Amino acid sequence: MDAVSIESPELKNRSKDELLHQYLSVRSLSERLCKPLEREDFLLQAMASTSPAKWHLAHTTWSFE
Repeated sequence: MDAVSIESPELKNRSKDELLHQYLSVRSLSERLCKPLEREDFLLQAMASTSPAKWHLAHTTWSFE
């Protein structure tokens, strides 16, 4: 997925409510995907080519700020 610039027409033409709705939808999906994980699964990097779940949750949030 390509990053969308904050200056892009895709974002400039969206209302705050639309962006909030999109953020909440992404966050909700992220939380559902993480539901079966144990607490410890959020902390460990199981392989060099992967990141812990907490990293992905934080960066999903950061992308919308």
